[in-house]
Amino acid sequence: MTDVTRTYLLEPGEGLLFTADPWQWAARTELFEGDTGISHEAVYAAPLFAHPVPMRPVEGSWRGVKTTMLWHPMLWLPENLARPAHFPEGKGGQDIEEDIAEWAFRVMLELAQAGLYDPATGEWVDVLARVGIDLFTSAGVTRVQAWQDGAADDVLDQLTIESMLDQTQEPGWARAAARAEAWAMREAQWSRTANALLNFATENPDDQPPVQLAKVLAETAAASFQDIAADPDTGDDYALSFRGYAFEAARLDPALEYRVDYVLNAVKLQLIEIEETYRASRERVFRTLTPPAE
Repeated sequence: MTDVTRTYLLEPGEGLLFTADPWQWAARTELFEGDTGISHEAVYAAPLFAHPVPMRPVEGSWRGVKTTMLWHPMLWLPENLARPAHFPEGKGGQDIEEDIAEWAFRVMLELAQAGLYDPATGEWVDVLARVGIDLFTSAGVTRVQAWQDGAADDVLDQLTIESMLDQTQEPGWARAAARAEAWAMREAQWSRTANALLNFATENPDDQPPVQLAKVLAETAAASFQDIAADPDTGDDYALSFRGYAFEAARLDPALEYRVDYVLNAVKLQLIEIEETYRASRERVFRTLTPPAE
């Protein structure tokens, strides 16, 4: 049987990892939340991931998601992928919660390996079509809506994509790969995002006044680097610092050129520091992967 596929959020030639545009991931997250009706708190998004990842509640399902989106593979993740898991990897075998970026990386690896997303075409497999439910028909929509309203359905009640995932891999393969590579990939994206923001500041494509440019740059940087941990020795926190500059830029008198220049240059200097600090990871990762266009 030929799969029904859908194009959603991503472009042909785009993989599930890395974003080229510092604003792209935020815009896609907003669109995904609007299309699905999933709350912002239940969606994980970061510049490393080209598509936001929904976190299903421990007690619950996605019955409340907008019917037209229930074809999406991410809405039918099996229990071991539905949210960050707990693993006995702490002191004395104590359970610790999985790093959220490692979890999202694990999800992306499983979806890509299973062919549920095709980076060449930018298309997703319609999961409901695979089990004989056609959301392009009124009968299919009616059936799913009845299930969402609480009706029993032998297929939908048990549906996950677990059987659609690659069964030839060793158990735990995605977890091992995520632990080995997710941090380096996250660092690579930090460097890449910082470089993109620096280029934006230099080119200023919208010809924004310096005070507005400083505000936009600082706000975007604060959102993009919120997962860089504060330095335990100095307490330096990039995201907090960028938020402070954004707050100051929003209240600056544009006539105070010396102060505007100070804030704009301070933001640039921090971006340069991030780009240089994580450049080695970026170069290593992109030597082993096909890099997205700069």
